[in-house]
Amino acid sequence: MPRSARKQQEIALREAELLGIGRRLLLKRGVAGLTMERIAAATAYSKGTIYQHFGSKEDVLAALARQSSLRRIALFERAALFKGRSRERMIAIGKADEVVYRMHPDYFVSELVINSRHVRERLPAARQAELRSLQERAFAVLLGVIRDAYASGDLHPAGAWLTPEKVLLGLWGISHGLYALWNTDLPIHKWADDLFVTHHRLTNLLCDGYGWRPFSHEWDYDATVRRIWVEVFPEESARLRGTPASAAGARAMGIVAESVQEPGGLRPPCS
Repeated sequence: MPRSARKQQEIALREAELLGIGRRLLLKRGVAGLTMERIAAATAYSKGTIYQHFGSKEDVLAALARQSSLRRIALFERAALFKGRSRERMIAIGKADEVVYRMHPDYFVSELVINSRHVRERLPAARQAELRSLQERAFAVLLGVIRDAYASGDLHPAGAWLTPEKVLLGLWGISHGLYALWNTDLPIHKWADDLFVTHHRLTNLLCDGYGWRPFSHEWDYDATVRRIWVEVFPEESARLRGTPASAAGARAMGIVAESVQEPGGLRPPCS
């Protein structure tokens, strides 16, 4: 490997290490407790070296949000290529979001913090614009599938009010609203034995209400989910094999293992 390439690799690895430390501090101590001094204290690097990567705490926060967004976009784009009807492709994107939540719960929780308005407004304008562009890129993947559903005739909304953007708003609200609620101490866990099965069922009910064909009574969407794990996310499925669905459950002040079991049929293939 050429010296310049090796140097760039070392820089990238060091930056990833610093971001990992920053994310852990954010989850443990909150925004106020994330400081350049604490990052330096947790590493063998000097503050000067750290400032070569990040000029401020806000730069760290923006980099964390960018890291999470890029991972989600890559998974979304892969899921959107699933070979199936438009509604099945949207389910695949929902499974991509589940992969993020289960395999990277620290990403999900830190996103909740960073995306709050009072935190986002502290970021430099250029950083805010970059993160907004990444969010729009993620939304564009979902909107592309929804527009394909309109164009193919799979989706026949009841009225002109239900635009692709409003369809997306409902789906995003169920997904991220449900995951966010699951990370609170509200007494809601007794309402649903399995977070991801509940998400799947609620999403199907919403899509039926939208008029998105095939309807759930006409199509085996549980079989679709099994196909998605095998065809789109085989490596992620292998890594999640044997892991209870809520072992990825994350709380605002740390990552906490739960003990919810996945019923057969919607879990990643384990046998």
